[in-house]
Amino acid sequence: MRDLILQLSKNSIYSTKPRKESGRQLMDALVTFLSRNHHNVIIEGVESEAHKEWLQGMEWFAIQGHYWREVSIEQLVADDIAM
Repeated sequence: MRDLILQLSKNSIYSTKPRKESGRQLMDALVTFLSRNHHNVIIEGVESEAHKEWLQGMEWFAIQGHYWREVSIEQLVADDIAM
């Protein structure tokens, strides 16, 4: 097995909009092809629940990225003051 990292970014084929569903089909085909040809596919750039859901059902080995809930600056300041 070889590891292969694919970058998921706003400038790539990723889109949660229904009219751009062809991007998901292309990504799924690419991930499936690589996985079935003995690559451990690692998806990089997963930063939201929407990204994770978009990748659901694909044959990736791992995902990574800055995945956490969004916090407003006001909440960060309030939390810092409370500490």
